[in-house]
Amino acid sequence: MKKGDIVLFYASSSRLIAHRYYKELKDDGKRRYLFKGDTNVCFDEPIYPEQIVGKLVYVQKRKYKLLVTGILAKAWAGSILRFPYLSDLLRTYLHIQQREKGRRSQ
Repeated sequence: MKKGDIVLFYASSSRLIAHRYYKELKDDGKRRYLFKGDTNVCFDEPIYPEQIVGKLVYVQKRKYKLLVTGILAKAWAGSILRFPYLSDLLRTYLHIQQREKGRRSQ
């Protein structure tokens, strides 16, 4: 895994989660990994290798495949990891969008 890869894993709550890989930790000789969602302020609880399901390779929407190795995907990953305030902006934007969608459906 490389920093910024999107990985699918089971959290300790047994929920399936897809978040960005940040770094590897070693405690008492045991490897664990640190992940963070794009709209999360904090990192997830560290996970063990056996909790990992796989790595996101592409997203398909209708007939199009968006490879996560593409320049735009790499630029987004780098931006999210380098500028933590972007997570706050993204979360605020999504919250406003959700609120507007609720108003339109009423």
